[in-house]
Amino acid sequence: MANQDSAQKTEQPTPRRLQEARRKGQVAKSSDLNGSIILLAIVVYIYAVKDSLVSGIQDYFYSYLNNCFHGQFLENNTAALYYSSRFFLGLLGPLFAFVVAIAVLANIVQVGFFYAHEALQFKFERINPANGLKNVFSKKALLELLKSLLKITIIAVVAVLLIKGRLPDVLEAGQGTPARSLNDAAQIIIFIAGCCGLVYLVLAILDYLHRWYQHKRELMMSREELKKEFKEAEGDPQLKSRLRERQRQVSMNRLLSEMPKATVVITNPVHLAVALRYEQESMDVPRIVAKGAGRLAERIKELAAKYDVPVIENKDLARLLYRTTEAGDEIPIEVYQAVAEIIALIYKIRK
Repeated sequence: MANQDSAQKTEQPTPRRLQEARRKGQVAKSSDLNGSIILLAIVVYIYAVKDSLVSGIQDYFYSYLNNCFHGQFLENNTAALYYSSRFFLGLLGPLFAFVVAIAVLANIVQVGFFYAHEALQFKFERINPANGLKNVFSKKALLELLKSLLKITIIAVVAVLLIKGRLPDVLEAGQGTPARSLNDAAQIIIFIAGCCGLVYLVLAILDYLHRWYQHKRELMMSREELKKEFKEAEGDPQLKSRLRERQRQVSMNRLLSEMPKATVVITNPVHLAVALRYEQESMDVPRIVAKGAGRLAERIKELAAKYDVPVIENKDLARLLYRTTEAGDEIPIEVYQAVAEIIALIYKIRK
């Protein structure tokens, strides 16, 4: 029972797990949210340029029919195609550029800037028909299908109700002059598309919240996974313990090889011990042979007694050397005088 509880995914995903999922392309994203934003952007754009758009379409048809009447386009189909292509490119080109910019912005708002390299790598599982059938007939695919049908139904009902409410205006739009009919039709289309776009946006926001909740739920972690990630991030405690033991062993081996060459050991006198070496013929400045605190300090003093190395008590000097130097370093310039006096005293005692 305890193993089942520990295996349940009850813990919130860690930042590292979220980052790994993002690197694999697993993010909370709704394509419907992008679609609704793009639809509303198109409605706003057309509403803003409606007058110039209607005027441009009128001028196009007038010019096209006039050229056809005079026989220019009838005799030269290439000229007619070129004229129409240039007109529609100039008319729809800015709209396409605007839509692409809005699509990129909507995607950035949802997931930010990121490049999922692993998601673009080729994997046989993605083209395996068996896996494809599993995905098509999975519970998740069925849920997405039901959601899509529900969205389409709601938007269709809203569109029908709006058209039914504006039916007199729709019928009246075809009874005026061509310019007025085109303008009225544009207003009706913009109104219905805008209302449907707002409904679509509300449904898309709900869909995004559901996907975000589902994404978080899929990334939930069990306690075992949390412990494993902590070990990977911080290092295995057993491995770290073995490394520390190895470091202590290396330090002890160095201590055993260097202590016989030491000239003096300076202590504070209980907690710290620093061993110095000085050879007048080959060294200009004394160097640190070893240093330690606690048990290591006791070991240094034991080796000093074993190899007949003098032990001198000097609290301030021992603390300063322990704090500012490492094994192999020369002593700091500010302690030259104090160390010189100690070494001179040792030479005098030995003589």
